[in-house]
Amino acid sequence: MKHYAGKLYRTLALVLVLIFVFSTPVSAAGTPSTARDMPGINKTWDVLFLGNSFSVDTSRYLYQIAEDAGYKMRIGDVWIGGLHLSEMYSYASQNQRKFTYLENTSGSWKTLKSGSSYQWRLSDVLKKRKWDAVIINQYSADTGNMGSFYKNGNVKGDNYLARVASYVHKKCPDALIGYNMTWAFPKKSTASEFSSIYDSSQKQMYKMICDTTKVLLNGYKTNEDSASAYGSQKASVKAASKGTELIDFVVPTGTAIQNARSSYMGDSLNRDQKHLTLTYGRFIAGLCAAASLGINIDNVDKLHMDAKGSSLTLKVMKQSAKDAVDHPYKVTDQKKKAPSLSDPELKLTLTKGGYVKAVWGLVKGATAYKVVYKKGGSSTLYTKTLKASDRSFLFKGVDGKNQVTVYAVGDTYISRSDKTTKTLKIK
Repeated sequence: MKHYAGKLYRTLALVLVLIFVFSTPVSAAGTPSTARDMPGINKTWDVLFLGNSFSVDTSRYLYQIAEDAGYKMRIGDVWIGGLHLSEMYSYASQNQRKFTYLENTSGSWKTLKSGSSYQWRLSDVLKKRKWDAVIINQYSADTGNMGSFYKNGNVKGDNYLARVASYVHKKCPDALIGYNMTWAFPKKSTASEFSSIYDSSQKQMYKMICDTTKVLLNGYKTNEDSASAYGSQKASVKAASKGTELIDFVVPTGTAIQNARSSYMGDSLNRDQKHLTLTYGRFIAGLCAAASLGINIDNVDKLHMDAKGSSLTLKVMKQSAKDAVDHPYKVTDQKKKAPSLSDPELKLTLTKGGYVKAVWGLVKGATAYKVVYKKGGSSTLYTKTLKASDRSFLFKGVDGKNQVTVYAVGDTYISRSDKTTKTLKIK
């Protein structure tokens, strides 16, 4: 069970161990897919991400997701753009001031200073709190590149993930350590590494990410792994036979994103050649991180994003994340027809002063409502966009037919509802 012996709360009775083993999801390669021994729901969790812009993508909405599920968190993110694990270990072991530290303790992210500087030593971040979990990730393009985890590509030695995990463990012996298995690039990515390492194939990149992660965390076992499955990495994979003992759990964000790509969302979850969209992509990654920490994301019923989104899309997002945690190295097909918005029920009444009041019912999943109206039988159309929380609209009626049309608006994936039209005649 990895390095639990050095942690005070690992001294469990045999019967609890047996219950524990048979009730905890385990990946195909043997590494637990969810964090064990996290604090209870009534305690504030301290979770630290250690990486680069991909850790920023993963952690962006975790606070709101956890809060919606009934948990309180203090989240840190120590990062450098484009950071490799080799550089991470070098900066940490030399105690250099290189890192940016972001923190979210109340729902919003802030960049904190270390004394008078915005540059932090990793050692100072690790001692800032009694971290319950520290989640590490590799440079995005190298997550599926076995040789990049080793000095000069020599897979006979210790890998940098193991070195960073050892450094973290020495500073935070009671923290669980997770590995964030990040995502394959979009199919149309023009990133140079996408072509040079993965032949510009998203499918190949995802497979190499999974294969590399399994071997890094658990070692290469000929009786379990087929050497032919690793293609061009066959020699590296077989040589890298020793697993990383200090990793307690995996955060399979790459699989969660790949699952969602198999749904009606398609390959639309990236904002550029590598990074996730600021909305749905990041939210799926946050759901996966939450589920990997043992949070029941079934209780998440809101989209807390930087832009509007339909709650109807949340269902496939949650399923993509849950399936990833259950099966970290396998795509679970999410292909389903995109849900539809129901038509709004509309009623018109004449109010005091000759005003026409349009009232409609809630349409689940609507992100806004459009009201189109004519006054006095005129051919002139007036349009008003209202918030998803609005249920009525008032305008000055005139003699003749006052016609009102209302329809609900969805998002990128959810088409607008059919239009509902009513007419109120004023003599």
